[in-house]
Amino acid sequence: MTRLFDLLYRQLKNHPLEASVSGRNASGIWKSYSTQELLDASEKAASGLLKLGLLPGDKVAIVAYKNRPEW
Repeated sequence: MTRLFDLLYRQLKNHPLEASVSGRNASGIWKSYSTQELLDASEKAASGLLKLGLLPGDKVAIVAYKNRPEW
């Protein structure tokens, strides 16, 4: 693995987890996300950025409030 975004694909292939990441949602309730759910969410976010017109090499900043998984 040489790229950070390959991590989820590698984890899904070698060590898929039902609870890969856990955190409190906006209501304060604990929620766990599987490796597949994380991968699906990241692909959906990437698709959305492409639809907005971002191109390879463009820079994007993500501000994660309270370090919640949905960010």
